[in-house]
Amino acid sequence: MAAAGDRVVIFGGSGYVGAYAAQQLLNQGAQVVSVSRKSPAEQADKVKAILGSDLKLDYQQADALSDDLSGVLKGATAVISCVGIAPRGANQQDGHGQANKKIADATAAAGISKFVYLGV
Repeated sequence: MAAAGDRVVIFGGSGYVGAYAAQQLLNQGAQVVSVSRKSPAEQADKVKAILGSDLKLDYQQADALSDDLSGVLKGATAVISCVGIAPRGANQQDGHGQANKKIADATAAAGISKFVYLGV
């Protein structure tokens, strides 16, 4: 559960799992930042296609494998990673392993004590 005013960063926030997680957090009063390799406009369109409605998210573009994540984590109280690759997809080890390790390490370095990995 998120408290009103919590700032939760969701990596992969415009994907299927991330969009539903963002919706639940918004309903609990949290501020939600969606981070994806996609542009903010592409993320918003994808979330709308998944949920059938717009979400008021702070859409940020970053690549978890290659970008400095400290900026998108600034002020966060929790981090959720929904980053992953479909089974047998290209670069599955990078998507599940290396990207999530980098996100977890950046979360710890930012002093954020709440980290959740959601995947299917």
